[in-house]
Amino acid sequence: SDQGGMADVYNRTGTVYNLRGEYALALENFLAASKIRRALNQTTELASVIENIGIVYFRQGDYQAALAYFNESLEVYTQQNNLA
Repeated sequence: SDQGGMADVYNRTGTVYNLRGEYALALENFLAASKIRRALNQTTELASVIENIGIVYFRQGDYQAALAYFNESLEVYTQQNNLA
C-alpha cells in the first residue's frame, strides 16, 4: 500500500539519520513509521521499527529506554512467531 511504502521511507530515512548520529531526526522518522505500521496492523514490520527506536536510544547511551524498546520488539516478534 502507499501508506506501507511511506512507512518504509520513514524507516529507511530514520536509519540514515541514526547512522549519522542525528538521533532526534532518526526518532522522528522511526516514530512516524511506527504510527503507520500500527494503523495498518503490520506487526512484523512494526517490531522492526520498534527495534530501530531501541537502537537509537542504545547509541545515545540511554540503556533503560533501549531495553524497553528491545523488549517490546521481542514481544511483538514472539507473538508473531517470527524470531529472525
